[in-house]
Amino acid sequence: MGYGKRKQKQMGTYGTGGFLMVSDTLRESTAYRALTSTQKLVLFDVMRLYMRLSRFDREPLTDGFCYAFTNCRELIDETSFYDARKRLVEIGFLERRDDMKRLTPGAPDVFSASSKWMHYQPSAAEAARLQSMEQRKQRSLERGQARKRLFIEKHPQRRKGKTK
Repeated sequence: MGYGKRKQKQMGTYGTGGFLMVSDTLRESTAYRALTSTQKLVLFDVMRLYMRLSRFDREPLTDGFCYAFTNCRELIDETSFYDARKRLVEIGFLERRDDMKRLTPGAPDVFSASSKWMHYQPSAAEAARLQSMEQRKQRSLERGQARKRLFIEKHPQRRKGKTK
């Protein structure tokens, strides 16, 4: 007869609520990098709701889910929220399901999760902006490496692993 696993008490370093894992695949994708910071916040909030409803992506949501401004936990204004949600649909993180929407006036929009973002191709302007951001980061890293190299050349006694 086996013993049950002992449950460890959560340390609460970043709170004791639920959590959201953001994969490296998502963060390294062109679709994610094309988003603004506000759009990323809304994406994380959508993912939080979707993961909770689908039991961490284990059960399909055949009826879709509603995601309105009242569901958003981020401190953004209504216009920014709807612009960000529209952008998430354009890029392919969400799919708007008008076929599932109730036919009553003022009914909330229904969405389903989508993986079309994996095949997202940025426009020419977005590609240029992403390329510029990548080049700025690369130049910054190169400047840091050059500063380190100059420091080591100037102060050889401070070099790590120095032998006497």
